[in-house]
Amino acid sequence: RWGFFPSVGAGWLISSEKFMESQKIVNSLKLRASYGQVGNDGIPSNLFISLATINLPYYFNGVEYQNIRLAELADQNLQWEVTTETNFGIEFTLLKNRLSGTVDVYNRKTKDALIRIPIPAILGDPNNEYITNAATFTNKGVEVSMDWKGDINKDWKYNIGGNVAFNKNRVNGLNGGQPISDGSVGGQGTTTKSDNGQPIGSFYLWEVEGIFQTAAEIAASAQPGAKPGDLKYRDVDNNKIINADDRVFQGSYQPKMTYGVNGGVGYKTFDFSFGGYGTSGGKIYNGKKAARGDFRDNVETKVANNRWTPNNTNTNIPRANTNELPASTYFLEKGNFFRINNLTLGYTLPGKSITKFRMQSLRVYVTAQNVATITKYSGFTPEISNGGTLAGGIESSIYPTTRTFAFGVNVGF
Repeated sequence: RWGFFPSVGAGWLISSEKFMESQKIVNSLKLRASYGQVGNDGIPSNLFISLATINLPYYFNGVEYQNIRLAELADQNLQWEVTTETNFGIEFTLLKNRLSGTVDVYNRKTKDALIRIPIPAILGDPNNEYITNAATFTNKGVEVSMDWKGDINKDWKYNIGGNVAFNKNRVNGLNGGQPISDGSVGGQGTTTKSDNGQPIGSFYLWEVEGIFQTAAEIAASAQPGAKPGDLKYRDVDNNKIINADDRVFQGSYQPKMTYGVNGGVGYKTFDFSFGGYGTSGGKIYNGKKAARGDFRDNVETKVANNRWTPNNTNTNIPRANTNELPASTYFLEKGNFFRINNLTLGYTLPGKSITKFRMQSLRVYVTAQNVATITKYSGFTPEISNGGTLAGGIESSIYPTTRTFAFGVNVGF
């Protein structure tokens, strides 16, 4: 179990060339390019070994015997998941080093990705899944960062910076061409589908077109068993039947853009800093709204107060029901957000006031984490980290992000 992962890089420091000597704007300018491969070692090293559980009770003709069972099916032909990346970048500092930045363009291809794919229970795996080299996918994008720092006078100084990244993810090669479904939510079944030409873990759902208002409207639809107040789903193939063939791709949890801002202001021995970040273009499946054990749908105040009734028809929330609604765009929301993540105010005591205590420095500060989040998402948090590669972006059993206020002291001797 070994691999060979070469890499090479080169750079050209343009600002050191003779033709740059006479100019006063550019302090440093560097072009660079690189190509390399890396193997994913963030997995257990024994995944290719079939493990057995012993001393399990087994009964035959009323007699207990000791049994051995394979704890997990293993692919004995597993190989390294290899990521190959080509990168072109530029680094610069301008205007007496006050402005600095980087720009990177990359093309990253992951081959033989190690993924847990679902398998039929009849094959014997207790988790009904199988780790194998299942897919090849690419990430292409651009990353830009800029920072500016300056002094207003001898007492005031400041800095501000930001970064933005654009990424496009696509599945290029599934082994055997078989799409992989995942992202189960309660009794709704799977909500995601990874297929060639789509972002990995894309949502694959029925598309909601509105809410039925009258019996005549239902009779002319592909849902003759519906009732007024039920969701109306798009009949994609126009065969007057709503079934699995009417599901369509509805985007991915992966944002098209991520960005961040940071900065600070200093006045004499006072300092203030801030930081924030956000994403745009990703989707979130609100599993919290979809199902919660035996409570099914319609469990939240917003739903209870604004659901469809004969006296409240101007709403996008369906009527109350005791059945779980199927997986659809009714539960899919935009995951765009911006979070003010950090605010810190500090004060450094002058050196003369602390030297008698044999201290070199003393700084006190107050800080706040997760100050505020600007988003239209209705769930607990737009930052969804669970679910794995194939089922990301589903809010299920998520604990809300906590807000923290702290006071601290930094002492140097």
